[in-house]
Amino acid sequence: MKHPLLRWTVPPSISLAVHALLLGIVAYIGMQISADATPESRVVVTELALPDPPSVPEQQAAAPDSDASTSSPAQRAIPSATQLPDPVQQQAQTLEQTAPSSAPRMDPVTLEAMREANQTIARPESTSPPSVQFAGVQSKAARTLVYVIDGSGATANSFAYLQTQLMRSIDRLSPTQRFQVVLFRESDDSQYTLAPINGDRLARATPEHKQAVADWLDTVSARGRSNPLEGLKGALALKPDLVLLITRSIQRTEMGWAQGQREILQTLNQLNPRDELSGVRNTVIKCVQLLDDDPTGIMKAIGTMHGDGSDDYRVVRYEELISNDEPELIAQRSIGASDEQRIATAGQMWSELAQSGNAQSALTSVLDSTQRTGVIDAARAVRTLVAPLREQDGRAELLWAQATLLLHRSRPTGETEALRVIVDKLGSVMYTDPLTDAQRVITVAMALGELGEVRRGVSMLDELTALSDDLGLDELTRAQALLALVSLGKEPEYLSELASNPPFVTTNGNIDALWGLLLREGVTIARLKGGQENAWSPMLSIRRAAAGSDAIVSYIDQRMALIYRAHASDDDGTPPRVLMATASGLAQSNTTRHDALALYERITQTSDDATLVADALWEIGVLGRAINDEVSIERSNAALTELARRFPEDPRALGAISSAIGAGQASSEEAQRERLRLAIQRFPQSPAIDLWRLRLGEFLDDFARLDVLDPITPETREGVLAGQLYEQTVRGMLDAFDDPQTRLGLSLRMRDAAHRFGLSSAGLWTKRAAMSEAALDPQSALASIDTLLAQADRDGEPTEELRLLRAQTLLRLDQTRSAFSELRNLSDRIDASGNRTSTYWQSWTLMLEAIAKDGSSDERREALRHLARLQLIDPELGGSPWKQRLQDAQETLHSEP
Repeated sequence: MKHPLLRWTVPPSISLAVHALLLGIVAYIGMQISADATPESRVVVTELALPDPPSVPEQQAAAPDSDASTSSPAQRAIPSATQLPDPVQQQAQTLEQTAPSSAPRMDPVTLEAMREANQTIARPESTSPPSVQFAGVQSKAARTLVYVIDGSGATANSFAYLQTQLMRSIDRLSPTQRFQVVLFRESDDSQYTLAPINGDRLARATPEHKQAVADWLDTVSARGRSNPLEGLKGALALKPDLVLLITRSIQRTEMGWAQGQREILQTLNQLNPRDELSGVRNTVIKCVQLLDDDPTGIMKAIGTMHGDGSDDYRVVRYEELISNDEPELIAQRSIGASDEQRIATAGQMWSELAQSGNAQSALTSVLDSTQRTGVIDAARAVRTLVAPLREQDGRAELLWAQATLLLHRSRPTGETEALRVIVDKLGSVMYTDPLTDAQRVITVAMALGELGEVRRGVSMLDELTALSDDLGLDELTRAQALLALVSLGKEPEYLSELASNPPFVTTNGNIDALWGLLLREGVTIARLKGGQENAWSPMLSIRRAAAGSDAIVSYIDQRMALIYRAHASDDDGTPPRVLMATASGLAQSNTTRHDALALYERITQTSDDATLVADALWEIGVLGRAINDEVSIERSNAALTELARRFPEDPRALGAISSAIGAGQASSEEAQRERLRLAIQRFPQSPAIDLWRLRLGEFLDDFARLDVLDPITPETREGVLAGQLYEQTVRGMLDAFDDPQTRLGLSLRMRDAAHRFGLSSAGLWTKRAAMSEAALDPQSALASIDTLLAQADRDGEPTEELRLLRAQTLLRLDQTRSAFSELRNLSDRIDASGNRTSTYWQSWTLMLEAIAKDGSSDERREALRHLARLQLIDPELGGSPWKQRLQDAQETLHSEP
């Protein structure tokens, strides 16, 4: 074998001392070739040791300050895949914060009709101890006091009650005390009015002054706007020891409260300051809220700031009107309260109950827990007030009967004795007033229904409705009779006609949200009791009609849930749309959400309506998240996944699967893999697609993982993380697979991925791929190496390792002349630089091993001379593994060819 191009020369100008110094900087680039193998068995393909991939923070921290347009992806701010908002969690949080919908308000015309039916009765005089009491609220004895009374339209419903309690309190005052009454409301004349006693000044609590106040109150009607601050100003101007502010709940912050709590308290502090020495204010102000909590918080703040620490702010409700004592004791405490006052107060309470719609719901429909509590409290109070008067006043007997019927309907006990008393006492009497007598008939008929005498009750109601025109019954009374008739199971032929009249419709012809619903509830319940197939049609119909108001629809759903639980929970034939509405109603309360979840799941299993099933799956997802226990969350995730699988075109499907993935950390790996595959398959255009691919890749291994990671967008946070995971996976696979063809495929794949994802190790993977390719396909590898060399020259990067690899590849192709030329040029270039790296020693090792194997005698002698020169340059011959290999070659050169 001849190598005429091989020149055995070493520049004589190189100093041995310099050679010795260069030994310390010789770099080992990881050429993993066995040092003790024979030349014939050695693999001359270089394998590069690759570094561990840098972390994202390391890559970002290593970013240079150069222009961002020229920096690598790892050196720029890395964008992240869009994290989709979680509509399921948002809706679940809204559900958690949503209180059950309140009953809709009665039409103003109907409400006014009920108000007009209530009569205000005069109040008697009485005496009481010097301490000041009002409806259970008691203050320390005060020599002077002023009652500040709300006379605005806000108290129209409760003014009779307020008057009664005011006179009871005044009757208890002693003549040794002085008092005044300030009635506040906005009017044309003034912001407030003082009682006409003692020239608008404080007056002794004599019987004459008490009667004057009572007479004056009889002339007052509640009207106008509320202005409590002006009333307090008028009271404080009288400089009393005590001010008792008494009002109904103020539902707005207009007029006197318009300034806001802070400014109001500042004004009162100026009018009623604390003594600088004692810290005590001249006047104690106590605030009494009638029936409802103060929604503004101002009343409580005033009581706290200006009270004496005892009952400074109090809400007096119906049930607090009386205690649990026997009625006789109540009567004894109602000092000065006449029989008429008892009836007036009871009538006022009954009117309030009727105006809320709760009384009618108790009689002909169903009650929720809040309604039931209010009805029971009010009915008990009415019964206690009128019980002593039943034998002497027919109105008392009727009020007692109505309250007794309400109690029976609100808390069924199975006892019928009181119902029988109602029938016996009122069944055969007649009241002079037609409207009152109509109430008697309705009450007796309903009692008969409860006793099982339905036909008799229906007969009484039929007769009443037939005589409605002759008796001149108003629309409200006719409506009550119709509801009673329906509740007893009869739908009269004139039902549609009456249903189109007030109070079931408003003056503008729309369905009244309260009475219209009560009618349909009654019809539905009656039909359910009768086993009719179309039982739920009325409720579904009014629900459709109310579609424009979410609040009313929500309330209807609550009512349907109550009806379902009371009358249809065991009915397997309940229409899916009814179940849907019922579940929606149940979902509004924490105590029934598990029941709602079960109903939604029942819909998904039984309904053929795809839209309804999709809605139910979504609601399961939301509700399970709101319940927020482990089982419910898993049910939620399963439903959301099913929604995305079965209804991918549904606008909620993308949010559903995204939410299930995000909330499924506790789920099994198989469940998470299923959701991620589904999301990637069904929603490839999602902004979160790369995040899903990355997460799925973490659940997979080997080629399956690489396949999922390949499409991830480079130059994003997910792209950087995907590149790291890709590299870790390939490194592990290279350790696991021995097949050269498989290893070559992995190297080529990793080379492409490293460049695509912008890995810092991309250059190393390119060389590794080239080396693997050189071993199996030298010809193709040569083209790849030439491309890499051209790119390196263009970029100004070192080319020594690539030229060495090119020479090795040429040797594999038996292009010895070209290989030696490449090695000669490479060694000359390194000699010229003076930096004799491992590449330098490997290039000489390759040349000398080839000569030792196939060279002529002249070439072998020349090779030995050059070995001697190399030993002068570095006695260690470049260190391991080159020293051993060169010594082996030297031994071979000394032997005979």
